[in-house]
Amino acid sequence: MNPSSTNKNEIYQKIEKVVTDVSLKFTNLNFFLKQCNKRNNDIDFSLAGGLSGACVLFGELDFFYPNDNWDMVGHQYLMKLKEIIEKKDITSLSTLCGLGSIGFAILSLSKNGERYIKFQESFNNYYLSKLKKYLQKIKIQCKNEDIDFGVFETIYGLSGIGRYILCFSDNEQMLYALKDILKLIVNMARNILKHGYSIPGWFVIDKEENTPTNIKFDCGLSHGISGPLSLLSICLVKGIVVKGQYEAVLKISEWLTNKITKDHNGLYFPNYITFEQELKNETDNSPTRDAWCYGSPGICNTLVLAGNQTHLKFVNTSESVFKDIIKRSFIIQKNFSPTLCHGLSGLLTITMLINKCFENDQLASYEKLLVNEILNYYNKENLLGFQNIEFIPGKGFVSYDNIGMLNGAIGVLLALLAFMNKKTYTDWECLLLLK
Repeated sequence: MNPSSTNKNEIYQKIEKVVTDVSLKFTNLNFFLKQCNKRNNDIDFSLAGGLSGACVLFGELDFFYPNDNWDMVGHQYLMKLKEIIEKKDITSLSTLCGLGSIGFAILSLSKNGERYIKFQESFNNYYLSKLKKYLQKIKIQCKNEDIDFGVFETIYGLSGIGRYILCFSDNEQMLYALKDILKLIVNMARNILKHGYSIPGWFVIDKEENTPTNIKFDCGLSHGISGPLSLLSICLVKGIVVKGQYEAVLKISEWLTNKITKDHNGLYFPNYITFEQELKNETDNSPTRDAWCYGSPGICNTLVLAGNQTHLKFVNTSESVFKDIIKRSFIIQKNFSPTLCHGLSGLLTITMLINKCFENDQLASYEKLLVNEILNYYNKENLLGFQNIEFIPGKGFVSYDNIGMLNGAIGVLLALLAFMNKKTYTDWECLLLLK
């Protein structure tokens, strides 16, 4: 055995031990519920922070360890989710934070649709009935031009919802709803007159003070235009196309590419563009973090998806920016948490996906560097092994236990398993609009 394969095996063994040690704690449902109870004593059922995220983890573990009864643990959690649906009218349709979370939890434990067939069908019918009413409301708001861009984003909006619906696009009613969402996004991407100027329709505005200084354009993947662009591009891949979709992908991709800025740390995408910067065709050089939610990694992945369906120049641009990302230290990247949303696990996940396109040895080495850095954050004395770390002005770095998928231990475990398996079985990355 050569030294490199020995090191490889050591990393895998360490990942396996860490994942197993933390996941075993979740076999106790009461322990888990205690960690994901909200302040108002409401159980967090979501993918982002609660029970549904655990179901995704159990789905991954069940595929990798089929004889270890992770499917039975997952079943226990699904029954708790079923109980929550029956007792509570969940108004948010968000896939990461709302009702859609439960749908993906069922799918994750279904063994590629072989289990929970009636449960999934019943849930989807219920979800679809709510979605149809919601879409009618959005259509009216769009006609009156009384629409907030937040309606379209990944975490709470139509982009995330559409990505869940896409999982069931072989169903005629689901496909119809998905096309409705695509049409709304294409309509949003047109230019609109604001304060006497024609600007892209994906602006964010502070409605309390409707002035040019309170208009901005969010570039990010979690709450910005990169989410809608990802959904439009992914649907192009799947052959699900509405009028104007291709043109919208080109327009948004061109806009993002024109916003690239550069400093002594290389190329990067800004978080926001102000109204004034947009009018002057300028970009923003404020420091950003290199993460999934905001910054260059998430946007790079989006441009790869878009470029593969439209123009390779977007893919090439993404590759150039990503080469600079991996040159930056973790401190310059502002990556000081092991977590998925705004930390190293998110960067690892994107690096693995984006390297399927680039097939770059540097990126393959960078994956291992990220894994080792993430594992350095593990502490068996911590309740959940990994903690979320935030920088709070006036307080500095604050570490705390978080069990969730976006900002907690579950997301870290999912990223580590994906590295070890070289694939995901539940396709959970689609929830982040990465594929």
